[in-house]
Amino acid sequence: MTRSVAEVAGQNAQAMRREAGVKLEDFANAAKAYGLPWTSGRVGDFESGRAASTLSTLLVVVMALSHTTGHEVRLADLFVGNGQVQLTDKRVIPLSDLRAVLSGKAATTTVTVTPRGTVEATGIELPRWARDVEDVTVHNVVLDFSETDARMCKNVGVGPRIGAAAMAKLWGRTFRAERNELAGPDANAQRRGQISRRLKADLKKVISDGND
Repeated sequence: MTRSVAEVAGQNAQAMRREAGVKLEDFANAAKAYGLPWTSGRVGDFESGRAASTLSTLLVVVMALSHTTGHEVRLADLFVGNGQVQLTDKRVIPLSDLRAVLSGKAATTTVTVTPRGTVEATGIELPRWARDVEDVTVHNVVLDFSETDARMCKNVGVGPRIGAAAMAKLWGRTFRAERNELAGPDANAQRRGQISRRLKADLKKVISDGND
């Protein structure tokens, strides 16, 4: 399940408020004391994920929660739970990773999702040849990864993360980008198919050679 930052923070804030028996009006008054001109309705908007989740807003929410519940609330507490959180239109990360960063750990690019496809990286042991590819090149391939690229990875028998590394090693870009460049804008289906088969063979070779 993927939710926005606002949805996750709002739902957790609501859970903490309700558990402590704090009324919407009392929470709104506490938020006002810390600089947010909120009404009960505005608190409801935040808790439902409809209000902006800027850093300053989240910090005030944490302070207001600490004040009204009588318990110390940290920023990371607004992001408890499982699933994934949408950071931008092209980036989704596990909620646990966001919570770890807010708790002081270094940020890492563990999972990248674009509107067209997904590349997973968490917990995957990359072969030596893949680890030798420049990280920045792989990162650029990951950012442009599409459903077409994901299907090609499946066709050659590897996951998207290893497939992305193989594409980076071979072409410095995705299979889709390489195919479209070679085929040109006016290529027919037959021409595109021929190029796709050749590139697929190249992918298979670099993967099998690297695993020998």
